[in-house]
Amino acid sequence: MATAKVIHTLAERYIDLNTGPKAILDWGCGPGRVIRHFPRLAGDSHQYSGSDYNEKYISWCRENIPGISFFVNELLPPVKAQPASFDMVYGLSIFTHLSEEAHYQWMEEIFRVLKPGGIFIFTTHGEGSAHKLTSPESEAFRTGKFVARSFMKEGHRMYSSFQPQQFISKIMGRFIREEFIPGGEESPIGHQDCLVFRKPFG
Repeated sequence: MATAKVIHTLAERYIDLNTGPKAILDWGCGPGRVIRHFPRLAGDSHQYSGSDYNEKYISWCRENIPGISFFVNELLPPVKAQPASFDMVYGLSIFTHLSEEAHYQWMEEIFRVLKPGGIFIFTTHGEGSAHKLTSPESEAFRTGKFVARSFMKEGHRMYSSFQPQQFISKIMGRFIREEFIPGGEESPIGHQDCLVFRKPFG
């Protein structure tokens, strides 16, 4: 519930959840630990969806979380949605387990499925996670390069990606940056950086 409250509070700064219905997607929802709380926080009038590439999670969510539409996505785009389908998409601890190429592909896909003016909230291994890097990794990170520890298959929780702000700016070129919350002990999100971007109107 705590994480859902943080995302809900962030969302309310940029979209009016008191008028609706709004279409909201939890991209990489896992067992629905965040999206399950949104109807209680934002109301039942909105259209809530969750997607994940783990079919077992989606099956469990469909059986146990009513009032929310769940569907399977692959490790790479597309998702099963029409262009301009969502007012808001959020992805928590998703980019932290994807390759550099996947970052570019998913940014294009999120841009596609967002409505004009829609927002994208996501987390990364940024400054709040930089202390975990080895010396060579830290050197690359400080020069703005994407860093990946690809010992496991992409998408696995042990596959770790680190994203400096220079890299984020490069891959978010068509979006408008609204907010950046650095990770750390004082952050409501935790050690991961949290970012809010908007798809331009028109």
